[in-house]
Amino acid sequence: MAVPLSTRQRIQATKRKNTNGEVIVKVSGVKKAEAQKYNGVLRKLTNTMAKEVENELASSIKSLQPEYVSDAYAEILNGIMLSLSSRWRNITPLAKQIAEQFVTKVDTANQQAFYGAIQKVIGINLNGIIQTEGINDILQAKIAENVGLIQSIPDQYFKSLVTIVNEGTTRGNRASSMFKEIRKLNGQTRKRAKVIARDQTQKVNSAITQARQESLGVVKYRWRTSNDERVRATHKAHNGKVFRWDRPPKDTGHPGQDIQCRCVAEPILDL
Repeated sequence: MAVPLSTRQRIQATKRKNTNGEVIVKVSGVKKAEAQKYNGVLRKLTNTMAKEVENELASSIKSLQPEYVSDAYAEILNGIMLSLSSRWRNITPLAKQIAEQFVTKVDTANQQAFYGAIQKVIGINLNGIIQTEGINDILQAKIAENVGLIQSIPDQYFKSLVTIVNEGTTRGNRASSMFKEIRKLNGQTRKRAKVIARDQTQKVNSAITQARQESLGVVKYRWRTSNDERVRATHKAHNGKVFRWDRPPKDTGHPGQDIQCRCVAEPILDL
């Protein structure tokens, strides 16, 4: 980490360094609240979508049930689904707004946690030293990634919905049977949104962590797991070991990169 001479002198005075002149900074992982907030936003999105489908499609399925044999029946339902899917697949502005707010919140929490941990160890407030970290490209990449994932929620939903309705009408299934399948799809969509929120919170935090540490000259970190029964064997094997940012573990990637990985990278400051 490149710091002024006076700051270096203060660092040298710290007692929390090993014989190699290195300090391991204990940092916390991203808080569950961040994933819960993101899930709340995505859940609201999926619930609104499901409610519109129920209001506009389900009522038509029920009222048109006596017309199963009519060509107009399938045509009417397909027209309703096309209108709904066109509306919900065109949510780029909303998806971008949600993604920007999410990534910004994770970045702010990451910076506060990281700078706070540094200050505890060496007594230096980096907010007064660091003007820019040069991680904007990473933030923009993660925003774009989450825009795509948010857009994929209605995209996959309506693909499945079309299959349910078309197969149901072809087989002559009762409206109640199709309603049951649609509600099941709604539940599956909410679960997928929750997985996206949990996984992306860790992945975004991981990418920001790497970019932030590397921008400040940190080249090594110590792997630390969350130390509970949910930790995978491969991740447990890395616990306490030192890795370089330019040489990620082949089996897991860096902490937080594996799906729903909750491990953290504790930066090692070379003094």
